[in-house]
Amino acid sequence: MQYQKNVTVTFMQALVSHHKSLELRETCLDPDDSAIARSLKMQADLHVQTGKLMTAEMLYRQSLDIYEASLGKTHPDVGKALYSLAVLHQKQGRSVVVFHLSAILDFSICSCTAYLCY
Repeated sequence: MQYQKNVTVTFMQALVSHHKSLELRETCLDPDDSAIARSLKMQADLHVQTGKLMTAEMLYRQSLDIYEASLGKTHPDVGKALYSLAVLHQKQGRSVVVFHLSAILDFSICSCTAYLCY
């Protein structure tokens, strides 16, 4: 029981730290800076771990929008953001469509498989 309480406190501390980091980045950087997208994704990852899936989805979508705007749709970070969103949808039990990221993203090193939910 004590272990679970410590883990919950640790996640909450991490969320507070990530939120402060995001606020600083939003104050100092351009709204479409990929560093802001990275902060949003890390916050979303923590929300997934704490079971707040709707909040995580909102943050993943914001992150994806910023990555696409700042880096372009063919950047690997866009693929990672899509994958995170797809895994979240899978955890929520939503129907998924399998596709090869290489068909959308121009990866020269590898062909990755991911899930995209509609």
